[in-house]
Amino acid sequence: MPNGKPIVFLGAYGNIKRFYDFATDCGHTVAGIVDDVEYNPYLKKTSQGIDIIGTPETFFTDPTIKEKYQFFVSASFKNPTLIENQTPELGWTREQYISKINELDLDCVTLIAPTAQVANTVVLGKGAYIAGNCVVANYTKVGDFSQIHENSIIGDHCTIGHNTIIQRLVTFIGRIAVGDNCVVGLHTFVCDNNISIGDGAMIHSGFIIARDIEPGELVHMAGKTFKKVYKMHRTIS
Repeated sequence: MPNGKPIVFLGAYGNIKRFYDFATDCGHTVAGIVDDVEYNPYLKKTSQGIDIIGTPETFFTDPTIKEKYQFFVSASFKNPTLIENQTPELGWTREQYISKINELDLDCVTLIAPTAQVANTVVLGKGAYIAGNCVVANYTKVGDFSQIHENSIIGDHCTIGHNTIIQRLVTFIGRIAVGDNCVVGLHTFVCDNNISIGDGAMIHSGFIIARDIEPGELVHMAGKTFKKVYKMHRTIS
């Protein structure tokens, strides 16, 4: 529920307008966005009609921000395609914003859509996001700053680590354990009990996962073919 302090969004990428609309629909006031405008050629004074109120290099030096605001990390995560192509990302990363939040002990808002079904035994970390029409079943844990996007289904007894993004239309069946700093692409189906997705792993869209994913592993598409990743480490179109 809104606590009276306006939200500052950290990072102006990706789903910022969706986060903004959802927060205001839930009764929150939004102060604006902090973003590294100097390094982001797409930004000037606003992003999608939302005010840019400062850059991280200057904003976090204000000693009054803890009393004035609450925060939500809206910066985009590592993009698997950019990593594959060794393309540098622009501006501050999610990890930099989160490090600053922890350093300054800033308040973070957790956003849960009214249309999401979240069991009362679910444990949500600070700054988490559960989007519309998601189902998060009993005894699941969602770590700090993690996001579960629209129409995803997370089964019983799953664990999602810190700063992990589950994209749209993802399904977890069984006791799935996802590490920290992971990306699970849209239309991914994890379909076996006790599968582990290691820290820093990234899964492109459209996979059926039926084996453990190693820490830092990049599971990617070849062309536009859907693939199934089997336990025996075979990849089949």
